[in-house]
Amino acid sequence: MTAGNTAEKPATAQDIREILGPVDEETVIEITRTGASRAEVQMASAWEADEAHSGPGEGASLSSRARGVYDIISRARADDGADER
Repeated sequence: MTAGNTAEKPATAQDIREILGPVDEETVIEITRTGASRAEVQMASAWEADEAHSGPGEGASLSSRARGVYDIISRARADDGADER
């Protein structure tokens, strides 16, 4: 990394699968298109998991890219649940 370049690289498909576990290719592509970093994908995943149990913490917020990933993850998991019925 060069000096002054603190921007994180976008998460790769492999990063996304490592963080989220088994997800379909369409979900991986959608997340990749957001340009979210590995850290943003991790944050969105943790937020989604926390919300599933107790809702987001007071004052919780996500960056716009992490929020996009959160929305994609939530939609994909809701779709998976509907498929299982």
